[in-house]
Amino acid sequence: MKITKRWLEEQDACKEGLEWFEARKLKSIEHEELIKLLAKEGKIGWIWWLISHLLKGRSLVDFGCYCARLVLPIWEAENPEDNRLRHCLEIAENPESTSEELMDAASTAYWVASTDYWAAKGAANAAAKAAYWAANGAAYAAYWAAKAGM
Repeated sequence: MKITKRWLEEQDACKEGLEWFEARKLKSIEHEELIKLLAKEGKIGWIWWLISHLLKGRSLVDFGCYCARLVLPIWEAENPEDNRLRHCLEIAENPESTSEELMDAASTAYWVASTDYWAAKGAANAAAKAAYWAANGAAYAAYWAAKAGM
């Protein structure tokens, strides 16, 4: 899909994001190329925002869960007694989950992952960041899907 300044404005992109887009003199760019550019500049949160506006409903939740599952082994190796993220993923992946359950799971996943992210030191920092962004993305996806009454 082509991403333009107008599309970003219609999606209520933040002022900083619009300025970033304009500063690179981008008129129109394929979403795949934009994601690569954002990744190169370390704008992971912006990638999640973009994905959350490109995908809808169950597709968004499935993508978030897929990403979280990629780093779940890292999380569990560092936190062997803590199964909260696995439980949140199970709720998000269950098509029978209610909107309330999805909202609770999203909130839990976000806070568990963000706590680990800020507590991480040294070599574990990269793993914690990966786990945080994946869990945050899954939580974000589940939150918006629940809000939409999925």
